[in-house]
Amino acid sequence: MAGINRNLLQNVLLTILFAWPLFFIQSMMFTNNPAVAVPYALVMSGFMGVLAVAGSAYRGWLQRRAFTGKKMAAASMDAHQQRTVDIDLPGAAAFNLVLDALRSLDNQPVPVADDMLIRLESLLPRRQRLRLDSVDAAGGEIKAALRGRVLGIPDWMDLSRITIQVQRLDAQTSRVSIDCRPPSGVGNLNAVYDLGRNLHYANHLALYLRRESQQTAAVERLSHQSDETATGGQSGGQDEQQQKF
Repeated sequence: MAGINRNLLQNVLLTILFAWPLFFIQSMMFTNNPAVAVPYALVMSGFMGVLAVAGSAYRGWLQRRAFTGKKMAAASMDAHQQRTVDIDLPGAAAFNLVLDALRSLDNQPVPVADDMLIRLESLLPRRQRLRLDSVDAAGGEIKAALRGRVLGIPDWMDLSRITIQVQRLDAQTSRVSIDCRPPSGVGNLNAVYDLGRNLHYANHLALYLRRESQQTAAVERLSHQSDETATGGQSGGQDEQQQKF
């Protein structure tokens, strides 16, 4: 809550600071009278501040709505989302699976909130592109980012910055820690109100890792059972032949 209030205050102050000189210059162009321009600029910049408060409140409502009914939403409604997943794969295989999970986010439509005004964005072919900033297999860490593109033109800011750590628990088990957060910055409303975007990314990565690791483990078990069956059949055949002789 403190982060939301601080971000709201920053946006209101920035709105007023930018609006006041613009309205002052506008009034001076028409009246050339500072006695009129100063109060006019104060009133109009205050009105813009009220609009900034209303806009932040609306995005806060959309943030709460975006988390309703979503998995792990009760744990945190922040734009910063974290997950921990234990998978039945050794370290190297787990690291490669994490790379596959990240690549599954590349060139996908940018997730948007279930709101008519926000969904106007979907009228444009906006897709997210993956950028791998750091891939450290020895240290078990991957740093990546997602950035939206419209008609091939990139956005000016990342949608999300993702850090994943892979830790070896034993010979066949690894722990994957997922950290998804929006870029921070003064005046960046998405740093607080991301409308569930990082929740979507964290849940997608966790689900992908669980599903694919379970499938890989099941295939290996079936292959192992098939090998044992084949070996047992061969030894049984050899015993029968020995008995005949």
